[in-house]
Amino acid sequence: MGLTITVNNYDSFDIGYISFMNFRLELAKIYNAKLGEMYRRWAFGNLPYTPEKPLSDKEFEEFKNIAGDLLIFLAHPDTEGSFTPSESRKIYLTIKDLKMDYRISETYHGQGDFNVFDRLKKMFYHSWKNRRKVIFS
Repeated sequence: MGLTITVNNYDSFDIGYISFMNFRLELAKIYNAKLGEMYRRWAFGNLPYTPEKPLSDKEFEEFKNIAGDLLIFLAHPDTEGSFTPSESRKIYLTIKDLKMDYRISETYHGQGDFNVFDRLKKMFYHSWKNRRKVIFS
């Protein structure tokens, strides 16, 4: 089981839920080191049996301010839903200059090894420019 990310008539790939969460944790850290630490606490802090301390209300406000438009992506459910072309534009403009090598090997569609970050950047750009949704399913 996992997540399928699709832009209709353009591209699609599958990624496991744990791999996707690890990807988002790395993206938050690359965007801003403090955001990476806060995102980990936000994502895991309220789970039972975790050493992560939840964010206080004040820290959560700081977290939202640091994340800016990246929060659209970081807070999106990883099981379903979509990003509008407008949201895709905001996400793309936020991440377009970042560099990240997060590779997975997807054998289900025979696509082999690829960089998730580069592929997602292209998908968000295509979504924005061609008025198509990025779909999570």
